[in-house]
Amino acid sequence: MTSSVSFPLLENGLDYMESAVGHLSGSPTDRDLKYGVLHLAAAIEVLLKMRLAGEHWALIFEQSGSASMDKFTRRPLSKASSKLGRCSIAA
Repeated sequence: MTSSVSFPLLENGLDYMESAVGHLSGSPTDRDLKYGVLHLAAAIEVLLKMRLAGEHWALIFEQSGSASMDKFTRRPLSKASSKLGRCSIAA
């Protein structure tokens, strides 16, 4: 039996953000700080990827020229940070 797992960018980014807030609120332990910061970084990256995908889905790839819809829907995504200077982040 094959099951399909889907993590839409917005839902995934907000889930990471919620987890980060949970880890960092109150009096966080060292472990909470570690995971809070990791989840915050992941939330920022995923939400920025969502913004890039809003411009064009191929921008999420490190080498946009070799992007394909199959890779977009089935493979891990590269770091989005190198693309941020190429598009407007203004909401």
